[in-house]
Amino acid sequence: MWRSTGFHPWPIIFIMYVNDLPKCSSFSAKLYVDDTYLRLAHSDIKELKLTVNNELIKVDEWMRLNKLSINYAKSMLFSNGKII
Repeated sequence: MWRSTGFHPWPIIFIMYVNDLPKCSSFSAKLYVDDTYLRLAHSDIKELKLTVNNELIKVDEWMRLNKLSINYAKSMLFSNGKII
């Protein structure tokens, strides 16, 4: 008779699933359990805005391809430690 040992592979599968998110853009990415922190720095604010918008398009495409979504209600943009 087969018995479950209590091992649940879903957290590992999820990590494997989202582990390639940092590879889809130039953001420096930190992945947490169900949260992601994307960081990008540049000395020129105009160039930074352009780059962030382009990289967010890449992230959005990756999310759609992987049937995931961004919770925009919980998303924030920081500049110099202040929420924009």
